[in-house]
Amino acid sequence: MKKQIILAVLGFSALSILAQTECKIKGKVIDRPESKKLYLLPLLSDPRTTDKITIPIINNEFEYTFQTKNPEAYEFIFEDELNKGYFHSVRFITEDGTVNFELYPAEEYSRNIIKGSELNSEYQKIKKQSDSLFCMKDLSDQEETLYKKNELYSDLYTQWINALRTTDDQNKLDSLYKVRDSFTNETQYSDKGIALANQVSAIRKQQNNWILNEINKHSSEATLTLLYEKIYSSIQYSDQHIDQNKCFEIFNSKFQKEFAQNNMTKKINIMIAASQLKKGGKYIDVTATDLNGKKVLLSDHIKGKVALIDLWASWCGPCIRKTKTFIPILEKYKDKGFTIVGIAREQKNTDAMLHAIDKHQFNWTNLVELNENGKIWLKYGIDNGAGAVFLVDKEGTIIATNFDAHELENHLKDLLD
Repeated sequence: MKKQIILAVLGFSALSILAQTECKIKGKVIDRPESKKLYLLPLLSDPRTTDKITIPIINNEFEYTFQTKNPEAYEFIFEDELNKGYFHSVRFITEDGTVNFELYPAEEYSRNIIKGSELNSEYQKIKKQSDSLFCMKDLSDQEETLYKKNELYSDLYTQWINALRTTDDQNKLDSLYKVRDSFTNETQYSDKGIALANQVSAIRKQQNNWILNEINKHSSEATLTLLYEKIYSSIQYSDQHIDQNKCFEIFNSKFQKEFAQNNMTKKINIMIAASQLKKGGKYIDVTATDLNGKKVLLSDHIKGKVALIDLWASWCGPCIRKTKTFIPILEKYKDKGFTIVGIAREQKNTDAMLHAIDKHQFNWTNLVELNENGKIWLKYGIDNGAGAVFLVDKEGTIIATNFDAHELENHLKDLLD
């Protein structure tokens, strides 16, 4: 009997080992003499806060072998592009065996070649068919022509652009960026620009619906990757060209159970919960680390209080400038049941965070999210950003999001005065 148990355990261990996906990535870098390193990280991870694997490019070639529990989506980012603040990632899916790459400069990314695996072939095929069926080169050329003639944008938006270009004052820049969010097609574009924007919008909606229909035909890690991209864009970037409800329906019916152990499935579940995080909804309780290194629940610090949940980062200037404006409001209302809890998005250590807290006198409960360990930003639907603020009442209902100090005080007058 003992022998059978031992064999069973050994058999389970062997199966676990066999279940690992070992992927070798091998490639050539063409016409990129300035590119010396590639960063490898899970698809749609924030390179500012995610631990990255560095792969050297030697004689215009690179090679790396790694394991994942399941076939998973990853991406390459060129170090030189990341340092410039703008990059075009190269996406692929890990599979047993070798995946081969030919990578061209960012402006020629359509020439990139990825081959040597079934899942990547399926993923690339749908992408290329989509680009071919819904080519917008003519509309892009029209847009460029209008831009060169100064006929693309409205006078109001042109004034906004000029104001942005002619100030270095960070507070003015923050105010201008807030105004940007209020622009619509009708206020941003000229009459010609509106007509063009409407054409582009219609084609993008058609393209996204076509991709969703293709995803719905067949479930695999390739189509799961495409669905993950769409859901991410609809939630993290508020892309209105994507039918979010259709995404959720396809995910629940075709992918949820079959790919339950895939990291993309787990992240999609988190994002679906984040999609409900809005005015009138409930805040999401999360675990973070306090300044003594102890893991604590957010709810332990805000239960029964009107609370401002401040998601920020020591490297986010706009976050810090906004947070500083809340200091006098806390002093005014802290004895009436108002509190602030800050959670900083940091990488590797808390040194910069602690310096910022001390320098700016953030004298309230401060927690930290190191290296995305708790996926707090993903849970709050802002994985692509540095920070956001949420105001919740004593019952944990969200009263407001992304407000300024004036709006915060008006809410507190209603809630506490």
